[in-house]
Amino acid sequence: MGFTFLKKQPTPAEIRNQYPIDTAIQELKTKRDQEIRDVFTGKSDKFLAIIGPCSADNEDAVCEAPEGYIWVCGARKRDIAWELMKEWELQHAKKRFELLAETFRSGKAPEGSFWKITEDGIISFVTQIYFKNESEEAYLRRNGLAPDQRMVPDAYSFLQDGDWHSKGEMGWWGISSNDKKPDAWRQMLADYIDSIPDDHFIVGIDCHI
Repeated sequence: MGFTFLKKQPTPAEIRNQYPIDTAIQELKTKRDQEIRDVFTGKSDKFLAIIGPCSADNEDAVCEAPEGYIWVCGARKRDIAWELMKEWELQHAKKRFELLAETFRSGKAPEGSFWKITEDGIISFVTQIYFKNESEEAYLRRNGLAPDQRMVPDAYSFLQDGDWHSKGEMGWWGISSNDKKPDAWRQMLADYIDSIPDDHFIVGIDCHI
C-alpha cells in the first residue's frame, strides 16, 4: 500500500496555540475532566453517557426515532423496546435491499457512497454487502432480521466481567479479520444480553482506531 504526502497535520499543541481559550473556560474544562476521570476510576458513582454524531454520514443513523421514543446510547435493559427496534431495522433493511438491488442492476452507485460494484455483487470497503441474485429473504436472514431470528444490536465487541469479546480482530482503517460466523456472533451477543439483569444499564460506545 502506498501513500502520497499532502501536508503535515497540526499537532494538538499547535491547535491549542492557534485557538487559545480564556482562563474561565480552561478552569471549567479541567474541573469536568476530573469529574469524568473519577467516573472511570470508580471515585464517583455518577452515570456517564457518551454521545456523539460519528455515524451522521449514514442517513439511517440520524433519522427520527419512532413516535414516543428517543435514540439513546444507554438505557436500562427493561426499558429497551427490542421488538420495536427490530421492526424499525426491518423497514430500513428492506429499503436498503431495494437500493442495493437497483444499484447492481443499473451498474451505478449512489453519489457519495463507497460502494464498488463487481460481477458478484456490491462491496463497501472490504465487506460484500450485496450478492448477485440475492433475494430479499436471504438478505434479511444474512443480516439477522428474518422472522425467526432474534433482534440483537449490531455490536463489534462487548465487555463482560472485565473480559473483552469481539467479532474478529480489528486492525487499521477499521478492517477486521478472522471474524466469527455471523450466526455464532449474534448468539454470543444474545447470551450476553440475557445475562444482564433487567435493572442494569446497557451502554453502546463508538470506539475508533
